[in-house]
Amino acid sequence: MRRIFIGDVQGCADELEELLERLQVDPQNDRLHFVGDLVRRGPKSLEVLRLVRDLDAICVLGNHEAFLLRTGFFTRSSGGAEGVAAELVSLFEAPDLEELGAFVASMPLLHATEDLCLVHAAMPPALWPPRSLAEGQALLPAWQDFRFTDGIGEEQSFLLHTRYCDPQGRTPAKDHPKPGPPFQPWFRFYRGPWTVVYGHWARKGLVLQDRLRGLDTGCVYGRKLSAWIAEDDSIVQVSARRRYSH
Repeated sequence: MRRIFIGDVQGCADELEELLERLQVDPQNDRLHFVGDLVRRGPKSLEVLRLVRDLDAICVLGNHEAFLLRTGFFTRSSGGAEGVAAELVSLFEAPDLEELGAFVASMPLLHATEDLCLVHAAMPPALWPPRSLAEGQALLPAWQDFRFTDGIGEEQSFLLHTRYCDPQGRTPAKDHPKPGPPFQPWFRFYRGPWTVVYGHWARKGLVLQDRLRGLDTGCVYGRKLSAWIAEDDSIVQVSARRRYSH
C-alpha cells in the first residue's frame, strides 16, 4: 500500500483531480492523507470536501476548517449567504452542508503512526524531545483522539497556526514579516521519532529535510499542488491553473 500525502488544497478542486490522475490512485492499494486547509480562498471548496470525503481519506483539521467550525458556518448560524465570502457561497447553500460539517468536525488535529505524524501547521512542544519509538507510541492514543472543541487551547492553536516559536514553544505576536530572535521555525526544535508531514506555510514552500515533509506549495496562490509518496520518498506536483488568491 502506498501512503500518499497531499498539501493544502484550499478549494482548488480541478488541480486536486489532476493530481489524483497523475498519481494513478488505486483505492485498493493506496491510502490518501491531507494536511488540512481543504477549503477557502479557492473557488471549489464544496467539490473538494465532497471528493475527499468520498475518497475515505485521512485528513487533519486545518486552520481554515477550524475557523468555519468556530463561526457556525456548517449550521448556517453565521447568517444568510449575503455575509459569506463569494468563494464559499456554493458550499454554504449546498443541501449536504451539515453532513459535510460533520465530516470536518470529525477530523483529528494530529494523526500518527509508528513512523509518520501528520499535522496541519506544527508539531506541539510536548512531542519535541527525543524519544524512542516505544516511548513515543505511549503518547499516540491521547493525541489521536485530540479533537477540535469550541474553546481553542494553546496546544490546539500551536497545531493549527504556528510557524515560528522560541525554544520553549512560545509564539510571536506575528509571523510575517519574519520575527527576530529568539524565534525560529518551529521544526528547528523538533527532535521526535516521527517524520512530520505538514502544510500551512506557503511562503516556505516545499520542505524535504530529515524527518520533515512540508507540502504547502501555494496552489491557491498560483503555484503548485504537491503530493509526497512515503514509500519511495517521491514528490508529484501539478501547476495551478491560475492564481485564485493574493
